[in-house]
Amino acid sequence: MSLLQYGFKRKKINRNDIFQEDQISEDEDNSNKDVKKLRINDKTFKSKWLAEFSWLRYDEINKKMYCTLYMRHKKKNKFATEGATNISRKSAIKEHINTEDHKDTEKLEKARIQMELLQKEHFSSNANTNHIIGIMRAVYFLAKKNLPLKLLPSIVELIKESNSPNLLNGTITYTNHISGHEFLVAISDTIKEEIWDELSNVMAFGVMIDESTDITTTKHLDIYASYVTKKGILKTRFLCIVPLTSCNAEGITKVLVDIFEKRKILSKLVAFASDGASVMLGKNEGVAAKLSRICTYPLIVNHCVAHRLALACKDAKKELRFYEEIESLVRKIYNYFKNSCSHIQQLQEIQSLLDDPILKIKKLYEIRWLAWYDAIKNICNSIPALLRIFKESKNKDGRELYERLTSWRILAFLYYFYDILEHVTINSIQKEYILLDQNQRFGQKVQTFIDETNPFGNSSIKYMNNDLSFIEQDYNDFTIDILEYSTSIVNELQQRFPTRQLFTSMKILNPREWPKESQELLWFGDNELENILKYYECPNFHNNIQLPAIFDINKCREEWARFKMIITNNFASNDIEVILPLLIEDYIDVFPNIIKLIQIAYCIPFSSVECEHGFSRQNKIKTKDRNSLATNTLDMLMCISLEGPESKEFNYNRAYTIWSNQKRRTGFK
Repeated sequence: MSLLQYGFKRKKINRNDIFQEDQISEDEDNSNKDVKKLRINDKTFKSKWLAEFSWLRYDEINKKMYCTLYMRHKKKNKFATEGATNISRKSAIKEHINTEDHKDTEKLEKARIQMELLQKEHFSSNANTNHIIGIMRAVYFLAKKNLPLKLLPSIVELIKESNSPNLLNGTITYTNHISGHEFLVAISDTIKEEIWDELSNVMAFGVMIDESTDITTTKHLDIYASYVTKKGILKTRFLCIVPLTSCNAEGITKVLVDIFEKRKILSKLVAFASDGASVMLGKNEGVAAKLSRICTYPLIVNHCVAHRLALACKDAKKELRFYEEIESLVRKIYNYFKNSCSHIQQLQEIQSLLDDPILKIKKLYEIRWLAWYDAIKNICNSIPALLRIFKESKNKDGRELYERLTSWRILAFLYYFYDILEHVTINSIQKEYILLDQNQRFGQKVQTFIDETNPFGNSSIKYMNNDLSFIEQDYNDFTIDILEYSTSIVNELQQRFPTRQLFTSMKILNPREWPKESQELLWFGDNELENILKYYECPNFHNNIQLPAIFDINKCREEWARFKMIITNNFASNDIEVILPLLIEDYIDVFPNIIKLIQIAYCIPFSSVECEHGFSRQNKIKTKDRNSLATNTLDMLMCISLEGPESKEFNYNRAYTIWSNQKRRTGFK
């Protein structure tokens, strides 16, 4: 049976068509063979996968793939140890990505990257911090040495030249004038913060003030405080220098009250010292009188010991005519060397040759009496060199000075003056003035001079190989001179240092004044204690309200007897500076009121000489070349110069914190 019977027709086949079909079939077979061959030879790693998978690494030599995440985090897998060999399969890479181990390593890697970023940021911040502290050290150096801040860029460059890492690693720079001033504020605030913190914790304090003008005639008030710290350390600190718009008592009082009320310590003010100006010490309307009415207790007011001594010595000289001759001699000796470099060099060479100290001949200042001591002292200690210079001098002034300096009477009075001025100078810095021993006729130096020259019965007197002019009347005149001067100065001192019962009574608070016998000690000081307590028994009223007492006077009486026994039996030293810290540490709960009374007594300032030191520092800072310094900048510079510790002891971390909080700063947290 055939399909032809159903009407299908047999197709005629062309021989050429059959050949073409066979050819096409053969070509297709060959093409399929080539594709299979290409697929077999295409087992290679695609470089583009490295960009797609950042963790992937390909070893071209060994034809293996590795996972750097596994390797970094020490995972055990063929991608980490042996290496994957199916390098032509992207699916193998994707299978690896989906494993739990790889997901864990990705988390670990993200954490590692974040930590590195934080560490980098922290390092950058630390570098910036160290950079700032490095610049602060330069600012501190300039302020301590009284040098201008305009030198800051030069100082920083000098430090960089030494390859200091603190100034090389930072990404910021702060060396301009504005930044220097900000550092100055932070450093000064760090020092003042410590001082005011101490004052806020003390039992009581005394204040010393003085007014002066700077090179631009700006009026200033210099303020110091004396106090006993809560650890029992006696301190005198510079507080501030402030401009005075009003120089009367009311204006000065307002300045002080504003400062102390702001710090909430006005009630602790118990003592006041200044010079003798009426605006300060006026009986009813002086600064001290005004303050006394608003403090807890009436202030213990002191006219500066140094000022009183200077006035006493100055007034005493008016009674002695021979004194004018001595003053004239001292001034002429100074003038001989003042304008002559050759004379100064000659003096130094001879002093060195004689193994004497190299001393400079100093000027007398009428208004600075204690400078007289330095002038007289240097002349007396240079007598051998001066005699040799003047003896060899070929000019008229030198010969005249030699003639006057070989007068026995003049030399004797110079040495006497040296003695008495030394005594006055020493006592000017003590808290109590002690009169000369009335049984001692001469001082040590003048007595030595008299012994060496032996003027009694000698027709020829030599001193340091120089003939001295002397007649018997010279000795008599000399004794009359010193008697007149001694009497005059003692009278002046007695007038200017009248006995004050309160201060006399306060001596009982110094263990050095106590009797050694226990029986005498039992009743010692009872009456004096009553005198002291009487002064403090009635605190002042302020706004019709009585101010709270600093200590309990009744309990103070109860503690006194036992306190004396404890001190005598338990302390080997009788030095209050040694005892007081131990008392506060071990006995503040046993004798709280007596210890408070001692703290009050030892914060009383007897001199305002510290203010003079402050003004001296002011003049070193605000010079002709720096006359545009504002008062607040001057105050900061004085604070650093006077109260700043050595640089290695300064708290730069605290200063950095204050500086960083001044305002928002880029690159700092």
